[in-house]
Order: sequence, then C-alpha cells, then structure tokens
Amino acid sequence: MSARAVGIGMDGDVGAGIGTSLGTRAGTGPGTGPNTGAGAGPGLGAGPGVGSGPDAGADACAARSAPVRVAVVGPTASGKSELALDLIEALAVDGAPAIDGDRGADGIRGASGAPDVGPRAAGGALAVDGPRAAGGDRGAEVVNADASQLYRGMDIGTAKLPLSQRRGVPHHQIDVLTVREEASVAAYQVRARADARAAEARGARVLIVGGSGLYVRALTDDLDFPGTDPQIRAALEARAAAVGGRALWEELRRADPAAAERIEAANTRRVVRALEVLAVTGRPFSATLPRYEDLVPTVHLALRPERAALNARIDARARAIFDAGLIEEVRALVDEGLAEGTTAPRAIGYAQALAVLDGTMSREEAVEATAAATRKLASRQIKWFRRDPRVHWIDVALEPGGDWAPGERERVTRRALELVRAGERALAPGPVDGRPR
Repeated sequence: MSARAVGIGMDGDVGAGIGTSLGTRAGTGPGTGPNTGAGAGPGLGAGPGVGSGPDAGADACAARSAPVRVAVVGPTASGKSELALDLIEALAVDGAPAIDGDRGADGIRGASGAPDVGPRAAGGALAVDGPRAAGGDRGAEVVNADASQLYRGMDIGTAKLPLSQRRGVPHHQIDVLTVREEASVAAYQVRARADARAAEARGARVLIVGGSGLYVRALTDDLDFPGTDPQIRAALEARAAAVGGRALWEELRRADPAAAERIEAANTRRVVRALEVLAVTGRPFSATLPRYEDLVPTVHLALRPERAALNARIDARARAIFDAGLIEEVRALVDEGLAEGTTAPRAIGYAQALAVLDGTMSREEAVEATAAATRKLASRQIKWFRRDPRVHWIDVALEPGGDWAPGERERVTRRALELVRAGERALAPGPVDGRPR
C-alpha cells in the first residue's frame, strides 16, 4: 500500500466530541484583533459573549442584530449539508417541511459530475409552501467548515454538493484553494469570519456546516492560532519519519498530557503541530484551546445515526464515489499538481485513488481502504463534538442499509427547527424575524 493511503478525510483532519445544553450568559468585552470594536450580547455557555481573537469584536458587533447562527456539525456521511438546506427552507416558512417526491437510491448527477450520495439520495426532495429561503431577501447563507471542500476540483470524493443541488442558497469557503495549496485553519478563520459578517450585513442567517472540528471552532470560538516555524516543523516531521509517530506522541504526552489526551497517537500531523507550538511559544498546545464559548450566539446541532447504519452509509458512499469517477477526477487533478500538494493529496479517497494510479493498490482495495479510513474519521469526529457542551444531538433512524427510515427526514427537520427556535428564545432578548418571543 502506498504511504499516500493515509489521509485527513473528506471532512478534514479532526480529533474528536458533544454535550446537550445551551447556556444563556450574557457578556461584554472589547475585541483586540483587526477590525475590532466593542460589543455586547448574549453568549453561549459560561463566560463573555465577546472574545479577543482575530476580528472577535467585529464579529460580535456585526451579529447583534442578525439572526442567531446555526452550526450543523457531526460525523461524515450523517447528512449535514442536506439538513442545513432542509432547515433553511423550514425556517423560511416557520413551519414544518414536507417530504415530496423520491429521487431513488441511485442519486442524481449535478453540474460538477458528483453523485448525490448523501441523505437526499435515499430520501426525497423537500417541498415547502411559501418563499424560498435564499430568494429575493437572501434569508440564509452557508459557510463551509469541511477542510477538503475548500479545494477546487475535489468534488466527487468530498461529496461536495454541486451548484444545482444547493437550492439557491449561497455557499462560502468552497472551491477557494488549488490542490497545490496547503489548507490552513488560521487562514480559513480570517476568510470564513469575513464571509459570515458579510452575510449578516446582508440580513442573512449564517449556517456553519461541516465536520472539521477545529475549523468549526475557528469560526465560532475565540480561538487564536500560534505561529509556525517551518524549520522546527520540518525537523519534527523528519523525526516522525525516522522513529515513528508513536514516539513523538509519547514525547507530547510527557510535555503536554492534556494535548496528548485529545490527540490520537496515529494522528502524526496533529502531534507534530502540538510539539511545534510548544517549541515556538513555550506554552503547551492545550493552552491554545479555549473554553467552549461562542463569539456570536449560535445554536449547535449534530445528527447522530445509529453507528451500524452510519457505517453502512459510509461503505456505500465509498463505493459510490469510485463508481462516479473518482479515479478519473484524481487523474485530472494530478495534472494540476495534486501529488505535489501538502494537504489535498492526503484526503481520504484521494490518497487511495492516487495509490491506484501509482499501481500500489487495486481499485477494490482502494474502495475498502477509503471506507475503513472514513469509518475511523467518523469515530474521531463523534469524539471531538461529544466534548462540546453546546451541541444538541438529533438521533436519526436509518434503515439497515443506511437509507432514511419512513418519515424520518421530516421528523429530523422538525426537531432541528424546534431547537433553533428554542435557542433563539434563550439567546436573544429581542424579536426574531419580526415575531415577538
């Protein structure tokens, strides 16, 4: 097997966690990053509602009169993108959506050529009476928090919704990097926060959608990223190659036990980063991770399918992306420099497809390796979001093969709508969308 067959996954390189309660404590405080300003407003959890990270004050001030944000997070293949769009439509009419029609289990092919291998492939098209959510008033916009979907051309393997399936809802932080560029959570933070502020300035509700846990927190929390040192990082990576990632993790465990507890020994990239931060700043990596506090009032939702059904869905998706032309997509991306990239060629599915093209893995081995790596990714994501006390889990009933159970799509959307409205009442004292609380 090629070394490329170890990757960061369709939803990025994440660790693991989730809880169930919304806090309501209000707070005030100045922002100290670029474009700062003083602001006051309710925050989630205990602590101030305004932080001190990049653009923290600007975020808080810009959002005081905007609708409460919604974060749709959780494990890969659970249906985050589709729930977000269903919820947007339900919010637009302030009622329950109805399931209408059936696309069948084979899915449909959009403009990008990517198959619909998510929940909509097994469910139906959502129909609601009333105005479209992203119609003339641009009622909602999505900010992507899936690290792999940042890349242009990486469509099939990331299960990226093609433009034709986004229901007119603007999506940000999709297709913003070439495959040669390195995905940086610090750079993402600046761009994504700017996108969110701009959307709210247009009067839109912001939905943060994705499973890359650190990227989600970079947008929602007062998270400040330490600088990097290429020489230190290169030396650590060389040591990892020489003695193995486990040896570096043991070193991290001795120097920063709290960070080691949160980072799997097999996740060498994050272990290297933690040791780099320790060397550059003299502070433990764990000290850079703040408490779970929203800069802007946010309702956090996650879908929780039964694990066997989720695994079945993951296995089906792995086969579907190869059947849809993943190897051909990767072959075209090689011409654009995919193999020379830093993070893009490590993404689950893409690493395995590269191994097929290298002749080090058969197509069937690549499908199985992709499914296995994605199942491990889902486990890490569940652990990551489970640690977050802000997240409300919505249990999802799936058929043994991974399809939606009858009526489940409608029920899940109704539950998500209830949680958003309850969060709005708890987090914001004023009216929402012109309606008293």
